[in-house]
Amino acid sequence: MRRSNFGRAAFGGVISAANDGSIVACWTSGKAVIPSGSGVGGLVDVNGGTISRSYSLVRVGSDGGRSGGLVAFNLGTIERSFASGAVATTRGSSSFAGGLVGENSGQINNSFALAALHARGEGCCAFGGLVGQSDAGASVNRTYAA
Repeated sequence: MRRSNFGRAAFGGVISAANDGSIVACWTSGKAVIPSGSGVGGLVDVNGGTISRSYSLVRVGSDGGRSGGLVAFNLGTIERSFASGAVATTRGSSSFAGGLVGENSGQINNSFALAALHARGEGCCAFGGLVGQSDAGASVNRTYAA
């Protein structure tokens, strides 16, 4: 996908539930709220490919699962991208919320997040301004949250 703007989503991510290819120079805006136990990302839910020079201005929220301003679960590569908006999650300890990525098992390079985080619920969540949880073997380079 190249240079596209997509509106609201009902599930997954605003562009797609999953990316196994390349997303280059795309952006999203709006709101994505997902019901119980599902993941939500401002751009995509699960990234197994490459996201480059893209951004999200989406307010995302879920009732459990993973929530990320750009990507809910990153298994691939994110580079020169950012997210700005609000990320909210509720429920138990298996929830991950991050300003850029909810859970990272891949690579994040030269990217940033300017997101407000809202996490609530008993024993709720692993959350962070940039990444909610970074798994073993994941890498984050030249990247920041504010």
